[in-house]
Amino acid sequence: MAILEVSNVQFNYPKGPQCLDQVNLALNTGEITTILGPNGVGKSTFLQLLCGLLQPTGGEITLNGCAMDSLSPAKRAQTIALVPQMNQIAGLPYTVLDYLLMGKTASMGLFHKPQSADYQAAEKVLQRLNCSQLLERSCASLSGGQLQLVTVGKALMQKPKLLLLDEPTAALDYKNQVEILRLLKDLAHSGLAIALTSHDPNQAILLEDRVALLDKTGHLRVGPMTTMISAENLSQIYETDLTVTFVPNCQRLVCTLMI
Repeated sequence: MAILEVSNVQFNYPKGPQCLDQVNLALNTGEITTILGPNGVGKSTFLQLLCGLLQPTGGEITLNGCAMDSLSPAKRAQTIALVPQMNQIAGLPYTVLDYLLMGKTASMGLFHKPQSADYQAAEKVLQRLNCSQLLERSCASLSGGQLQLVTVGKALMQKPKLLLLDEPTAALDYKNQVEILRLLKDLAHSGLAIALTSHDPNQAILLEDRVALLDKTGHLRVGPMTTMISAENLSQIYETDLTVTFVPNCQRLVCTLMI
């Protein structure tokens, strides 16, 4: 079932070039869509459109059948949670607990104070992320991998139906990349719709679901990973020679650079 639908969307910044051109996309319950494309092509802009932070200059985006621009920020936040890039959240002057409780803002009234149920929810979220020991830590003291997990936890505190993540594994080591990717697969299996941006086609291969290729002309092509991940498609998108090979030891496709 589609939670969010993008229909013939166009977008450009004032006095800027066309960023997105006639884009169509459906984000469905229980599916992961990995948005691939080179730097500066508009992947982050696209995520901001998907959560209503930006408005398209043409076309329409609907959330649960309602026009996105007709919904208040609080209403959108009851369905959509956005995990920004790590460079936007580093050095936060909060404890992990306080930061997680900010995820309840969409469901709180103006003068609402956190209740015992909210604290219990924060503890359960950290248990799910296998990092309960971080509850009283300062966000500024966390490693990159820990901070990324906690930021996903804040998003989960919203109890969203759609999770958007902007390069969630950027600057993480291999262990923490695996942790994040495994978590996303688990969340999708539990029923969330998920869309993330990435530079690495191998992550799309590991996630095994749908892939959206955004090129520098603003066009988006979407399909199953097995169809979209090919040497021809990726070499065209990234404008460099890439190979895609099935590796028996891994029992999966692997994308590599040609140097």
